[in-house]
Amino acid sequence: MSNRNMALDVIVRLKDLLTGPLRRLRSTLDGIAGMARKIGLVGGAVAAISFMGPIQEAAAFQQQLLDIAGTSNLVGKAAFDLVENSKAKYEELSLVVGQYSDTIAKGAGQMIAAGVDPTLVDQSIGLIGRSATAANAEFNDMAGVATSLLTTLRMPADQLEGAMAGLVVAGKEGAFELKDMARYFPTLTGQMAKFGVTGREAVNTLGAALQIARKGTSDPAEAANNLKNFLSKILAPETIKNFAKAGVDIEAVMKDAATKGINPIEAVVQKISKLTGISGKEIAGLLKTAKDNGLEGADALASVREQLEKIYGAGKLGSIFGDMQVMDFLIPMLANIDEYKRIRQEVANATGSVIDKDFETQMEGLNRQLTIFNEIGTQAGREGSALPLAPGLPMITRTSLRF
Repeated sequence: MSNRNMALDVIVRLKDLLTGPLRRLRSTLDGIAGMARKIGLVGGAVAAISFMGPIQEAAAFQQQLLDIAGTSNLVGKAAFDLVENSKAKYEELSLVVGQYSDTIAKGAGQMIAAGVDPTLVDQSIGLIGRSATAANAEFNDMAGVATSLLTTLRMPADQLEGAMAGLVVAGKEGAFELKDMARYFPTLTGQMAKFGVTGREAVNTLGAALQIARKGTSDPAEAANNLKNFLSKILAPETIKNFAKAGVDIEAVMKDAATKGINPIEAVVQKISKLTGISGKEIAGLLKTAKDNGLEGADALASVREQLEKIYGAGKLGSIFGDMQVMDFLIPMLANIDEYKRIRQEVANATGSVIDKDFETQMEGLNRQLTIFNEIGTQAGREGSALPLAPGLPMITRTSLRF
């Protein structure tokens, strides 16, 4: 074999020997490159998630504040000035009252959307936060109470703290707690205002009446509904007609009471008691008997109604208010009129100091401390990760659209 042929043979053999390993090496390198690309994609996704999370939170919070600005008819620079001022205010307040800053922003927006002057919102938002924390109630429910007090009941802003304190006291007087009052109070204030009962007087009346109504029910919702039905039926055409048949001009009774500075709702209850001849002591005794027999709530009231029908007063009572839910309010009210007056006086005497004690206790609890801890993290995320990058987003998005 010539030297040339030998060389060719060697080259062919070397090629055969190296083809397999080279193929495997290439496959290995391709795998490494593919893995690198995957790692890069995963890393990019993780980076995007860690980047987008805080900026999305910051954007959502800013949008809440922009909505408030829009409701206040602010645009452009004025809108963003309000955003910056509100952001600083709500973030600082959140750490003081143990509430989340976005929750405070939602409550403020809710009040402004309901027609509360932004100045009044600024003056009252701290008190609302303290009250919500003190009662462990929902912030938006307490904001709803404040809205009702300031608008429907036309309460001066400087009396708001005392009114909130009154509701705290009322909530401690029985089974109708403050968080329940915060939920149902706004549904009742319109009815009270209709009778000219506004301001602190309305708070005193509703706070006490809800506790009494609760005595005859199994849950707060039922108690609030019974009271609402009573208030809505007092001057219903059918009720006025029924009172007239009994020889009573109920509208005149209420107007005369208002003229003399007497609560017209209480005047109606007193007139019903006299008209029917049913004594509170008698009803209280029937209620006690029903409960001694193991009956509670609506069952106990039904038993009392049945017993009264067998005596003498229920016919007259039923002839005036045919609505069973109205009766279910009147029976415990007539039976506990002295207790109602006592609670109403306690509510009337309440001052802001009662909120302070409950607030301080709640703030020492683990739940509020965790809320503050989480809020600090949220604020740090807004400031550290999101907001410094936010101004560059428009440029990034415009650049992306070119591709």
